[in-house]
Amino acid sequence: MKSEELKKEDTINRIVETIEKMDKHLADYEKEEKTTQNRLKEWFFEKEALHDIRHILHEIDKYENDDYKELRPVDENFMELGLDAQTASFMRDYFC
Repeated sequence: MKSEELKKEDTINRIVETIEKMDKHLADYEKEEKTTQNRLKEWFFEKEALHDIRHILHEIDKYENDDYKELRPVDENFMELGLDAQTASFMRDYFC
């Protein structure tokens, strides 16, 4: 029984760490001017945090969605926003 309780506690701690990491990144960008570049950073950090939480839940068999995939490379995420390949590549280089 203790093993199960420790697993639950570890899972909760990992989710909290992920959310705190996202909050820290978002707080840093809230202080800056609301440019398109900063909005894209915020969007990516939120997407990354949700992906990490899904992954954590998937590991303990609490999330079994068929749409769950590994996070795609940054340039593919930016292309999803309608940016051309050159701009997406620039954004990837800037963020990574």
